[in-house]
Amino acid sequence: MTNAGRAACSGEQGIGSEDRVEREKALMKMVMIAYNEAVDEEVMETLAACCDLVAFTKWTKVLGQGTHSEPHLLDHIWPKGNDVLMACVDDQQAAAIMARVRELRKTLGKEGLKAFAWSVDDVT
Repeated sequence: MTNAGRAACSGEQGIGSEDRVEREKALMKMVMIAYNEAVDEEVMETLAACCDLVAFTKWTKVLGQGTHSEPHLLDHIWPKGNDVLMACVDDQQAAAIMARVRELRKTLGKEGLKAFAWSVDDVT
Protein backbone atom coordinates (compact mmCIF):
# COMPACT_ATOMS: atom_id res chain seq x y z
CA MET A 1 0.00 0.00 0.00
CA THR A 2 1.27 3.47 -0.82
CA ASN A 3 1.86 6.13 1.82
CA ALA A 4 -1.14 8.06 0.49
CA GLY A 5 -3.24 4.91 0.75
CA ARG A 6 -2.07 4.27 4.32
CA ALA A 7 -2.81 7.87 5.25
CA ALA A 8 -6.28 7.70 3.75
CA CYS A 9 -7.06 4.41 5.51
CA SER A 10 -5.71 5.58 8.84
CA GLY A 11 -7.51 8.90 8.72
CA GLU A 12 -4.21 10.80 8.58
CA GLN A 13 -4.87 12.33 5.19
CA GLY A 14 -6.78 15.26 6.68
CA ILE A 15 -4.18 15.89 9.35
CA GLY A 16 -1.57 18.27 8.03
CA SER A 17 -2.54 17.81 4.38
CA GLU A 18 -4.01 21.32 4.20
CA ASP A 19 -0.75 22.70 5.63
CA ARG A 20 1.24 20.82 3.00
CA VAL A 21 -0.96 22.16 0.20
CA GLU A 22 -0.64 25.69 1.58
CA ARG A 23 3.18 25.36 1.72
CA GLU A 24 3.25 24.11 -1.88
CA LYS A 25 1.05 26.98 -3.05
CA ALA A 26 3.24 29.48 -1.20
CA LEU A 27 6.20 28.25 -3.23
CA MET A 28 4.49 28.73 -6.60
CA LYS A 29 4.99 31.68 -8.93
CA MET A 30 3.12 32.81 -11.99
CA VAL A 31 5.54 33.92 -14.68
CA MET A 32 4.26 35.99 -17.59
CA ILE A 33 6.44 36.75 -20.60
CA ALA A 34 5.23 39.26 -23.22
CA TYR A 35 7.31 39.55 -26.36
CA ASN A 36 7.40 40.53 -30.02
CA GLU A 37 6.02 37.66 -32.11
CA ALA A 38 9.15 37.89 -34.29
CA VAL A 39 11.27 36.43 -31.46
CA ASP A 40 8.93 33.55 -30.56
CA GLU A 41 11.42 30.91 -31.68
CA GLU A 42 14.22 32.37 -29.54
CA VAL A 43 11.96 32.61 -26.48
CA MET A 44 10.64 29.06 -26.82
CA GLU A 45 14.14 27.63 -27.43
CA THR A 46 15.46 29.49 -24.40
CA LEU A 47 12.70 28.15 -22.17
CA ALA A 48 13.13 24.61 -23.49
CA ALA A 49 16.89 24.72 -22.89
CA CYS A 50 16.84 26.11 -19.37
CA CYS A 51 13.66 25.26 -17.65
CA ASP A 52 12.01 22.06 -18.84
CA LEU A 53 8.78 24.04 -19.15
CA VAL A 54 6.06 21.52 -19.98
CA ALA A 55 2.88 23.29 -18.84
CA PHE A 56 2.04 26.79 -19.98
CA THR A 57 -0.60 28.93 -21.65
CA LYS A 58 0.29 31.01 -24.68
CA TRP A 59 -1.63 33.73 -26.46
CA THR A 60 -0.64 34.91 -29.93
CA LYS A 61 -1.55 38.05 -31.87
CA VAL A 62 -1.76 40.14 -28.69
CA LEU A 63 -1.80 43.92 -28.96
CA GLY A 64 0.69 45.93 -26.93
CA GLN A 65 2.75 49.04 -26.59
CA GLY A 66 5.80 49.53 -24.40
CA THR A 67 8.29 52.26 -23.64
CA HIS A 68 11.33 50.67 -25.35
CA SER A 69 9.92 49.27 -28.58
CA GLU A 70 7.48 50.16 -31.33
CA PRO A 71 3.76 49.47 -30.79
CA HIS A 72 2.48 46.06 -31.84
CA LEU A 73 -1.12 46.77 -32.83
CA LEU A 74 -1.76 44.42 -35.77
CA ASP A 75 -2.97 47.26 -37.97
CA HIS A 76 -1.77 48.78 -41.25
CA ILE A 77 0.48 51.28 -39.42
CA TRP A 78 1.89 48.94 -36.75
CA PRO A 79 1.49 45.46 -38.31
CA LYS A 80 3.38 43.38 -35.73
CA GLY A 81 1.79 41.61 -32.77
CA ASN A 82 2.97 40.18 -29.47
CA ASP A 83 2.86 36.74 -27.91
CA VAL A 84 2.23 36.24 -24.19
CA LEU A 85 3.20 33.08 -22.33
CA MET A 86 2.19 32.29 -18.75
CA ALA A 87 3.30 29.42 -16.57
CA CYS A 88 2.71 28.51 -12.94
CA VAL A 89 6.01 27.11 -11.67
CA ASP A 90 7.95 26.59 -8.46
CA ASP A 91 10.24 29.31 -7.09
CA GLN A 92 13.44 27.78 -8.50
CA GLN A 93 12.00 27.42 -11.97
CA ALA A 94 10.64 30.99 -11.84
CA ALA A 95 14.09 32.30 -10.90
CA ALA A 96 15.66 30.34 -13.77
CA ILE A 97 13.12 31.67 -16.27
CA MET A 98 13.57 35.26 -15.11
CA ALA A 99 17.37 34.95 -15.33
CA ARG A 100 17.21 33.54 -18.86
CA VAL A 101 14.79 36.25 -20.00
CA ARG A 102 17.18 38.89 -18.62
CA GLU A 103 20.01 37.32 -20.66
CA LEU A 104 17.85 37.12 -23.78
CA ARG A 105 16.84 40.79 -23.43
CA LYS A 106 20.51 41.73 -23.69
CA THR A 107 20.89 39.92 -27.00
CA LEU A 108 17.57 41.01 -28.52
CA GLY A 109 17.96 44.73 -27.94
CA LYS A 110 14.76 46.65 -28.59
CA GLU A 111 12.72 43.80 -30.05
CA GLY A 112 10.33 43.83 -27.11
CA LEU A 113 10.61 41.22 -24.36
CA LYS A 114 9.41 41.61 -20.79
CA ALA A 115 8.83 39.10 -18.00
CA PHE A 116 6.95 39.40 -14.73
CA ALA A 117 6.65 37.02 -11.77
CA TRP A 118 4.29 37.06 -8.84
CA SER A 119 3.24 34.73 -6.03
CA VAL A 120 0.30 32.38 -6.56
CA ASP A 121 -2.25 32.48 -3.74
CA ASP A 122 -4.43 29.57 -4.80
CA VAL A 123 -4.58 26.74 -7.34
CA THR A 124 -7.46 24.38 -8.09
